[in-house]
Amino acid sequence: FASGYFISNLGGGAIANGLGVGARLDLTNCTFFGNSTSSEGAHNESGGALLNRYSSQATISNCIFWGDLAPLKPEISGAGSTIRNCIIQGSFVNGLWNASLGANNGGNLDQDPRFFDAAHIAGPDGILPSIDDGLRPRFYSPGVDAGWSPGAPAADILGDERYHGPDIGAYEVLALDFPEAAQDWALYR
Repeated sequence: FASGYFISNLGGGAIANGLGVGARLDLTNCTFFGNSTSSEGAHNESGGALLNRYSSQATISNCIFWGDLAPLKPEISGAGSTIRNCIIQGSFVNGLWNASLGANNGGNLDQDPRFFDAAHIAGPDGILPSIDDGLRPRFYSPGVDAGWSPGAPAADILGDERYHGPDIGAYEVLALDFPEAAQDWALYR
């Protein structure tokens, strides 16, 4: 999956990887938000956003995992992931990488992605995806220009071109598309 989002999947989380032994999954520039599961599953695995099971592998780059819920391991469950340049809630504990998520290949952050309005995911027009979506990062998001370029899709979820140093998540922040972003930037400075 590339330049996509997984939002508000309830009951079983967003993705269960490994329904067959040794499954592979590649995720690039995706945003996971508001997914949940109430099942702890086998071996105390949960994965409100992503569950890796049965020796499955996931290669994850430039993705946001934020605000997902599960009794245990709310974002990613199962250590079969290789993760690079992602924003993952709870990925660092006391400054150390949470190894239960998988392998840290660098550039990962545990910082608020600074969404425009996570309480109103579809924005004022109620249409996903569109220019006013609440899960667009603000100009001062730690994910702006923090992505890993190799393998990043050429365009974001809205079809906007990704430039050098792609942004983390499904949306690329472009000042021309978001006039209010310039105001945010002025306030942040």
